Amino acid sequence: MIAKLSALLRHLGTKFSTPRFSRWEVVIMRVLFAYVIYQSMPLDKPFNAAGMAFLEKVAPAAAVKVKEDFRYPLFGIRPPFFPLIEAMPGTTGKIEYSDTPVPVGIARTAWGASFVKLFNDEAFVTKVLPWFVFGALALYVSGYGLPVALPILTLISIGSRTLFNSQGRIHHGFQIISLVLLAQTVVILWQVWKNWRVAMGVKKAADDAYGRNFWDYLFRWSQLAIIAAYVIAGVIKPIQSKGQWFANSHFIGVQIVKTHRQNYYNALDPALKDRDVPLARDFMYERKNMWRLLMSMGVLLEIFAFLALYNRWMMAGVGFAMIMFHYMNDTFMELYFYNNEKMLWIFLVNIPGLVIGLMQLLKKRGSPPASDVVPVAA
Repeated sequence: MIAKLSALLRHLGTKFSTPRFSRWEVVIMRVLFAYVIYQSMPLDKPFNAAGMAFLEKVAPAAAVKVKEDFRYPLFGIRPPFFPLIEAMPGTTGKIEYSDTPVPVGIARTAWGASFVKLFNDEAFVTKVLPWFVFGALALYVSGYGLPVALPILTLISIGSRTLFNSQGRIHHGFQIISLVLLAQTVVILWQVWKNWRVAMGVKKAADDAYGRNFWDYLFRWSQLAIIAAYVIAGVIKPIQSKGQWFANSHFIGVQIVKTHRQNYYNALDPALKDRDVPLARDFMYERKNMWRLLMSMGVLLEIFAFLALYNRWMMAGVGFAMIMFHYMNDTFMELYFYNNEKMLWIFLVNIPGLVIGLMQLLKKRGSPPASDVVPVAA
């Protein structure tokens, strides 16, 4: 019994350990993540308008449809792809708030409050910030100078979103990017302590005793940050509601309708006056048990997201299931997390990694058993 348990633990330890990422995986994930970081940056004109300008040049008809409904799908398919405009090279724009009436995070400190307000400063955003952003992104994509690039990008991401979230409401659309940046910063600073030349990219990363190098740990920690965000979100729901969340989940539709109507009263924008969410208003409340089942499945998916760490195929499966979960929320409640979907595609589904894994699997199956190999005479 003890021997079997020991063997099981060794098996799980091997399966849940840090995987080995190929060189091409590392390069592709780095480039794609850099693009998502760029899109999330609080850069003003001309960068925040670049997405629509690019779309109008390359696909005018699609640009018209996006203007009518920004959810116009990528490649005409939704799901599993996020909307077309979300793939365009545009940034989020300067943070529109100049103060922190309800400070959160670092904005609760004097230095933090001063720092986050920089992201509403016209001179800083237009003349200084682009140099930091593009310089850091260039270093990140090249793989050199990560101990410089990652802290800069992390501070910009956290600082700008802290200002946005210090207005009395919390927006969760960018936190997953900040979390991954923070995780990668921790790994790279740890590597600086071990060997700063490797961290800076001037010396080739060597494998450790487990056959892994710091690039493997960098992207494994990225996966861990994403999965932890979902697991924590899933666990908190039943704990904070004392188990009532599952029985009362159909009321979410009512809250969504209230939120959309409140948006009109916040801005008094006529375009928002009659905007409603029919599926949230009607379907969710009229079909209580069906909605309870769907939402419970979503929460269980979040809670058990850690199973994605078992192997490459489980990682891709859980990642794709999460993407479909976000699509359902977007369809029924217009509650969208497109940055989450992008991160799931890059780090969990990881199509280049799946291709490499499939090639390795086919190669392994095509190899003859060791007993069938005829030895070659010396």
